[in-house]
Amino acid sequence: MVIVDQVGAVVLINSQTEKLFGFARGELIGKNVEALIPDRYRGGHVQHRRGFCLDPRVRPMGHGLELLGLRKDGTEFPVEISLSPLETGEGTYVTAAIRDISDRKRAEGEIRILNLELQERIAELAASNQELEAFS
Repeated sequence: MVIVDQVGAVVLINSQTEKLFGFARGELIGKNVEALIPDRYRGGHVQHRRGFCLDPRVRPMGHGLELLGLRKDGTEFPVEISLSPLETGEGTYVTAAIRDISDRKRAEGEIRILNLELQERIAELAASNQELEAFS
């Protein structure tokens, strides 16, 4: 869980976020949340973040997009993020529940490969059946 203020500064992270991204809590508090995003997406994220603040509601982030997180060591990994506004006396904050979906993406890739292999085998069987029918 990451909580950011109205300008995108990290105000709180939990221990799971520390493990996931490889940062100690003190390294992220006060930093811009874009520190957790690959460089090539940072500019666009600032605009998306501003858009969320104009219409704050519970929703998945980047619906239909492939989202990536950036670890302290520079490695990228696929993530799923749920956003939620948090109303306080100091204003609206944004909570982001972040989940590493590397295992899911790997499994989806394996399923795609298996489906392609299955389609090839089906085509081979269909061709064999046609040959048998032609022979008889």
